[in-house]
Amino acid sequence: MAGGLLPVACATAVVLSVVRRWLTQHEERTTASVNQLLVQHRLKQDELIERERAVITQERRVQRMTAFSDLRARSVYTRLDMVTDDNQALRKRCEDLETDLAEVSEEYNELVGEVLRQRGSVFTRRTTGTATLIMGGGDEQARPRPVPIPLSRPAADGEDHARPTAARTRCGGRLGLALQRDGTAAREHESM
Repeated sequence: MAGGLLPVACATAVVLSVVRRWLTQHEERTTASVNQLLVQHRLKQDELIERERAVITQERRVQRMTAFSDLRARSVYTRLDMVTDDNQALRKRCEDLETDLAEVSEEYNELVGEVLRQRGSVFTRRTTGTATLIMGGGDEQARPRPVPIPLSRPAADGEDHARPTAARTRCGGRLGLALQRDGTAAREHESM
């Protein structure tokens, strides 16, 4: 029996040695694969960490830009509100000034109309008396001579208004017109 066990023991030892070698090689291949996977995992982990840092940096940058943009937008809206308020105040002031200008213009037009009516009444008053033409110089013709002034002349509106007429000269020299009223003579002289 011992002789029959010896070949079985040898065969078992050979099989165990082959299995052990195979297991050792398998373990080495598995360990190499696991090490390779660990290296790849570390690389992926480092890459993910880098990406995470880049994303965090980008998020912070976006947050800062958003905050800055919000601040600028609020500043623009505040400035726009201020400009709108100033514009409304200026429009109100312009309307007030236009109203004041209209009132002043109306008063000015009334005043000019009144002055024109007063001046017009000076030329439309009826005059009485005679005018005397005074000639300058040392001769005999320098004596005052009465020149009749028409009392009225028809106007465009159909009413008679007294209007002064131009004096006609009879000879050169100084010419003046004196209006006599109640015996007093006022003289106005013009040089030619």
